[in-house]
Amino acid sequence: NAKYLISRTENEIGNPDRNPAADADPQRAALASEASSQRGDSMVRAHSASEDAVERAGATRPEPGSSARNHAYRDSVLPVIEAGQAVLLDGTHAIDDTMLVEPAPGHTPGHVILKLADQGRRAVFCGDVLHHPLQVYAPHWNSRFCELPQAARATRRRVLEHCAEHQALLFPVHFGAPHVAAIALTGDAFALRFVAGT
Repeated sequence: NAKYLISRTENEIGNPDRNPAADADPQRAALASEASSQRGDSMVRAHSASEDAVERAGATRPEPGSSARNHAYRDSVLPVIEAGQAVLLDGTHAIDDTMLVEPAPGHTPGHVILKLADQGRRAVFCGDVLHHPLQVYAPHWNSRFCELPQAARATRRRVLEHCAEHQALLFPVHFGAPHVAAIALTGDAFALRFVAGT
């Protein structure tokens, strides 16, 4: 009886039964939700399993009007919710005393990261916050997949600052081998050192 952590807002945005705009224009629906959260609504969208399913299938980000996100949601997220295996999250969530799920908007309005702190060691599993090592040196650079460009820049800087300040290793999903990086901050400039054997 595994449980899956899914943002409550992800369910609101991705579920066409709750959000008819999800069928019509998924990007506009996500942006509308982000605008409502900026007005002070309590929902925070998490990086979606439906988006992960689309990316794993090798698809590019769905164009406005595409039903790819709708299909992925119905295929990969809705069955988990209907089976009662979903834990719907709002904001930051502690999995246990070592692991946090934390909002990291930008790639998508509710993208999340995982922060690990155990036995004096720290790590950040940053998902799609960074797509290329050059973004460590130029955190203002976005990829074409960043749905909220300003939020993506702010989140990227916040994650890099956290890594530098707390000596947290950065575990990005898109960097090549050796994948894991230690981040340093000198003045206003970030630098990385790849860490082999982690």
